[in-house]
Amino acid sequence: MFPYLNDIEEIEQKTRTGKRTVYFCFNYNSFQEIESAMLRSLEKKDFFVNHLDIVCPVNLLIRTGGANVLSGFLLPQLANARLYFSEKLFNDYTTEDFEKCINEYMRSELKYGV
Repeated sequence: MFPYLNDIEEIEQKTRTGKRTVYFCFNYNSFQEIESAMLRSLEKKDFFVNHLDIVCPVNLLIRTGGANVLSGFLLPQLANARLYFSEKLFNDYTTEDFEKCINEYMRSELKYGV
């Protein structure tokens, strides 16, 4: 069993009843997501954004492990997202670490288009 699975379940449970939703993306590939969404949109004759794995815009991206690049991650969804980079590895993250990120985001002033 993954050592952080309980923390993930706790965070997901906390966000189910609120206005915000937390998504955890493991082994994610934006090119596969976009290709798959494009194929589904052609079948349904609909805009491809409606068929992405995560349809809604992302407000906060937490990038762990010391990498300060997006690596093509959730490209269409991150247009106005706040980015939080952490040296700490994901496996070492705790509920308190996620709450710290979210609290920092909540204190930030949102300026769209700036």
